[in-house]
Amino acid sequence: MEIRKAETCEEVTDLVKKWFRPGVCTNLFLSAQELKREAELGTLYYGLWPQGFLLLRKRGGFFRGAYQFLPGEACPKLPDELHVILEIPARPKDKTVPEAREFWKSGGFTPVLERLRYAKDLNNTPDLSAPEGKIVSAKGKLVGEALSFLQAHFDPLTGCLPSFEELSQDQAFCLLDEGGAVAGVLHAAFGKASSEIRHLAVRKELRGRGYGGELIRAYESQCPSPKSLVWTGKENSAARRLYEKRGYSPDGWTALVLEHGKE
Repeated sequence: MEIRKAETCEEVTDLVKKWFRPGVCTNLFLSAQELKREAELGTLYYGLWPQGFLLLRKRGGFFRGAYQFLPGEACPKLPDELHVILEIPARPKDKTVPEAREFWKSGGFTPVLERLRYAKDLNNTPDLSAPEGKIVSAKGKLVGEALSFLQAHFDPLTGCLPSFEELSQDQAFCLLDEGGAVAGVLHAAFGKASSEIRHLAVRKELRGRGYGGELIRAYESQCPSPKSLVWTGKENSAARRLYEKRGYSPDGWTALVLEHGKE
């Protein structure tokens, strides 16, 4: 498969429209605005084969992948040196997901992580007041400090880390220590129907003191939607306990993260 750089956003949006049809396997949930931003930054690439296409967003030394294709043909061969992280989410009883997973595995992708999705109905949350203390919204220089904190606490490959531009447009809540340094971050994306916690981390020596719950409370106090979602690693028992304590429960969605090639 030949990988091409998208010179305009329209190159990709035309492909999305072409392959948006019944029976298609896809994990492509990017908005037109997100695709436009990637194209303007020069980080948008794609590869074609007769039954579909692979979308790639450049992230340093690797790519994040998304796809649309009709099952039935063998997986096209990707360049051996192409380092791609591909995540395949699955709704309960989604019939196309097993086909997509086997398709990419046959093309040399290897499973590296499983995730679970948790949900919470905020209409049934009695206390949505903002917590007292040093939790503030990330504005100005705090955006860069919050991003640096996330980069230090999440795997760059599987952590789905935002760019500076993405974090500036989303919402980030920062826990500040006595010296005013960032000691914890919750990164979220607000929406009308549902909002999502994208990342949550607290400095190691401060864990177990309730700061993670306070960051969640700060986020929920400003959440504009009636529902909150969060993905967490299946094996991350500490994170799962934190969300369950705050009233979140698994909603049946799962995701498999796969990797192709290495630097």
